[in-house]
Amino acid sequence: MLSGATIVKCIIAFVSSVSAIGIGTVNTTDTIGFMKEDNQRDTISLLISCFATLGLCVYSALHLNIPRKAEGSYRTLLREFQWCVLGLFAPELIPYTAWRQLASARQLRFEIENARRERDGTDGNEKVETAFVL
Repeated sequence: MLSGATIVKCIIAFVSSVSAIGIGTVNTTDTIGFMKEDNQRDTISLLISCFATLGLCVYSALHLNIPRKAEGSYRTLLREFQWCVLGLFAPELIPYTAWRQLASARQLRFEIENARRERDGTDGNEKVETAFVL
């Protein structure tokens, strides 16, 4: 177990090293933007690897509807790609779309229950059984 004095010394050493980093001034002529490819990683390869990683993360998080029987594999792949691009640049639209589908399914279930009650003349204690939990 570390003593209180040792912990204080570690904190002081850490704070002094952090403040030493921020003291120097930045020479704007030495700032490097785009790097051309050589034996090291360049800007384009960094961007490609970042977007590829983000794209795979978005693709694995998407749970799209089951494609129709008539929909070919090319069309399905194109639809998945479109959703991945949408998820990369506007990720808030993905949960919004899922929320809207859930609200629509709940509304449909409510309407079916009302139609069944009217048809059967029941008191409304029965619920429509669905393939998903709402």
